Amino acid sequence: MLEHYDDDERGALRRDLLRRRRALSEEEAAKAGRAVLNTLLSHSFMTSPRLVASYASLRGEVGTAEINRTLLTLGHTLCLPVVDPDGAGVMRFHRTDKGSVFTEDRYGIREPLPSMDTLVEDESIDVVLLPLVGFDAQGNRLGMGGGYYDRLLKRLTARTLLIGIAYDFQEVRSINAKEWDMPVDEVITPTRHLVFREKF
Repeated sequence: MLEHYDDDERGALRRDLLRRRRALSEEEAAKAGRAVLNTLLSHSFMTSPRLVASYASLRGEVGTAEINRTLLTLGHTLCLPVVDPDGAGVMRFHRTDKGSVFTEDRYGIREPLPSMDTLVEDESIDVVLLPLVGFDAQGNRLGMGGGYYDRLLKRLTARTLLIGIAYDFQEVRSINAKEWDMPVDEVITPTRHLVFREKF
């Protein structure tokens, strides 16, 4: 576990964790995703259909391809993030299924082609699976630094379950959270399921 990083070292922490994550192969990321999926399958939220916001993994993030396919197979409604090209730092979720057409945004992230028909209202989302750069034992999260998820999470209702997906090496002893940082309720890694706030 990495030690505490103060304010001046948040950038160094982010670069270090991203370097380690990006060094992982696609197979390593997919294997981690399968382990996380096994935990998700036993989660209480899986007992009935939910509207689940997930993400399309890339550059060493814990693989979500099998997770997303399984969610659809089990009857959950799946939505993925789409970055608003006209709104600085704005991201919205859109419903997707096996027939959805995908494109890449300016960051190289696969996202469904957006339309008003697929746009998901923030208050309807039951569960968010979100990638983490780092996290600590209080559920504080370190993201990419662009603020997309922080802005998005602030728009959700208090009942929405926030589950961070990460590798074990991404845990740090303490993250000096800022007032705008949104914590997660749970973190699932390939070997652990950490619950900070019960919602389901």
